[in-house]
Amino acid sequence: MKDLAQKALEQLLLNESVDGIRFGPVPQILFTSQAEGKPPVKGQTYINLAARWSLYPARPEVLPQQEDDVPELPDDQQLRAICGLREAVIQKVELGNDAPHLILTFEDGRLMFINGRDDKYESWQAGIAFEPVGLTVIACPGGEIALFGAEELM
Repeated sequence: MKDLAQKALEQLLLNESVDGIRFGPVPQILFTSQAEGKPPVKGQTYINLAARWSLYPARPEVLPQQEDDVPELPDDQQLRAICGLREAVIQKVELGNDAPHLILTFEDGRLMFINGRDDKYESWQAGIAFEPVGLTVIACPGGEIALFGAEELM
């Protein structure tokens, strides 16, 4: 399942640029495609940030292993960090080895780590909004991963 989820995340997020933020129960980062020849998405590519996340200027030697390892930022600092990513293009998409941590590397070398392990709640969700059966990847409670709408990837 991890390999298929990795492939789905690459299809969703690789060569996408940060385009905006949607406010709601959890912050949602919005993306626009920057890849030449990539068919346009019917809907809006997004990531829901339900768990702690961190932005690094470059890949750290050691990535966090659990949510307590990720500093908790006040809402205004989180929004400034996301706004600072405006138009940044995702160059690499990874899933953590022991948990579905979402790791995004941008063309300028910055890295975004989104915790993927929570015992009770979904940590993050990536997908296409406003699409009836769009591709969706979810970091589920307990460190599991779920995938919907990926029939063409199988």
